[in-house]
Formats: sequence, structure tokens, C-alpha cells
Amino acid sequence: MEIRELGKTGIRVSALGLGGHEFHPDGRLKGFSDDSKAAVLPGYVNNDFGGPTRQALVQRAIEAGVNYFDATMDPEVKALGECLSRSAGKASVLMQCRPQAMCYHYDAGNKSLADLSRLEPEVRRLIALSGRSKIDVLNFGIEAGAFASDLDYLKKIARNIQTLKEKKLIRLAACDSLRSGESVYLRLMESRCFDIVWLNFGPLCPFPAHRIFPLAEELEMGVAVREAFSKGNLFRAALADGTIQSPSDIAGPALRWILSHVEVSTLVMGVKNATEFDLNFAAVSHELTEQDIELLDRVRAGPAFNAALNEQEKAFRPPET
Repeated sequence: MEIRELGKTGIRVSALGLGGHEFHPDGRLKGFSDDSKAAVLPGYVNNDFGGPTRQALVQRAIEAGVNYFDATMDPEVKALGECLSRSAGKASVLMQCRPQAMCYHYDAGNKSLADLSRLEPEVRRLIALSGRSKIDVLNFGIEAGAFASDLDYLKKIARNIQTLKEKKLIRLAACDSLRSGESVYLRLMESRCFDIVWLNFGPLCPFPAHRIFPLAEELEMGVAVREAFSKGNLFRAALADGTIQSPSDIAGPALRWILSHVEVSTLVMGVKNATEFDLNFAAVSHELTEQDIELLDRVRAGPAFNAALNEQEKAFRPPET
């Protein structure tokens, strides 16, 4: 496993990370597809997590050298914590999670993140749920509305991060935004209170390379990326254009293209089982090739790809309101 620097944190992380999502046999996401409203709330319980398949996957990832793990909802946090507790080397891994019902559009104005009296108990709850001594990376999912309602919002976030670190409840903080795009990411990064930027990046979402990656390098921030295949839209577009015969044709080149960007600290993958993990791990065992570049160029020339790319850009760079 290639190891990279995580910004100026002094921590070295695996080029591949592992996401916390678990899947039903038909491919649906556990939790979200079962009860989408309840799944994002604190205290959500779903016992269909952390079974033998997940345990084998986490163990395989650790054996391969993965040391960056992400978990979203409560059952993922609990299951990942339990899986890590059974694994050798568990103390050296980073576990990233987010305060439930406080991030993204789940909390109007993301007011809870700026209120330490609400944020700290939630962090303590996540620590207990994960079975770890602290949250290694606390992810702050913030949307544009947070700034509209509170001019001092980022000052409060900075104070909260500092306090949580001083109390040894968290180790690092990551900034994130699902719906507000580039302008919000830049504003969060420029506050200089985050250690990591966590965002989508891949052939169908190349836009962070234009402004976000250079700023991350300037600020010496770690860069953790997700959604390498844009939720499968990369495969669907390339298949529609006839530039590939199978998703596997483009999967490896896409992963290698992402990791060819030196600013990327870790690429967090969502996979169903250890077999899928091994396929992705093998795909990044060598660097981007001329053949990869030629294939990606052909894919980028396709009309379906370009239509999908335009939609992605609209989402990443929405009109200012």
C-alpha cells in the first residue's frame, strides 16, 4: 500500500481508505434504503451491520495497509468500531465520522455544529458508540445557509474544534459540503480551522483540481476524496457512449488517475466485500499508464459523458444566491 502525507498533521495515511457503507445483496445501501429519515438520526439502531462479510472486509483492508476509515450513520460507526477492536493494528488507524443530524441539510443553518453545548455531548456519544478513546477525524458537513444566518459562524466552529482537541475528544477536523459546492469549500478552507478537506473527486467530478487542490497544498491541508465513480454515473455514461464494454474497463484507469494527483492524501472506497476490495487494491498497484490516459480521453469525448459532466459541474458550482 502506498503511504502519503496527510497535510501538515504529521500523520501518514494509506492511498486507499475504506468507507463505512454496507450493502444489501441487491446493492441497496443498508440503513438509507431501509429507513432514510431515521438512518441519519442519533440513536438509530439496525442490527444488520457488522456481520462476517464486513468483518472480513475490514480485516482484509487492514492487512493490505489501509489506515483511514470512514463511517456515516450510527450502525456503521458501531460496526466499524467493533471490527477494528478485533483487528491487529487497530490503534494506528484513523476513524472518521460525523455528528448525527447536525451536518448537511439535516440541520437548517447547521446551528448545532456551532453550539458546543450540543456538539460536545454528540461527540462523546460517538466515542462511546465507536468504542474508541477519541474521534480521530470529526467531519463538519456545512452548507451555505450556515453563513447567511450567523456572521460569526466560522469563528464559533474554530473555537469548538480547538476546545474538542484540547479536551482530547477529537484528533483532527475535516470540512465537507454535499450541496453547496466549490464556493463553500473554499470558504471553509480559508478559515484555517480544518486539517482535512473531504470531497468528491473523479473523472466525472474533476473540478476540485482547479482551485481546491492548489489551496489545500498552500494551506498544507490533507485531502480525502470519495465517489471515484460518481455513484456509478461514470460507468453508465461510458457504456452509453460505447467507449467501454464493461465497468471494469474504466474502473482501474479512473482510480489510477485520481491517485496521480499528488495533492490527494487518500481515496476512500465503498466496496461490498473483500473480493471487491482486492480488485481495487490491485488496480492501484501501479501508476497511471499511457493506455489509461488514452482510454480516459476517449471516454471524455463521449456525448453522454459530457452531459453528465455538465450536470456535475452545475452541482459543484451552483449559481450564487
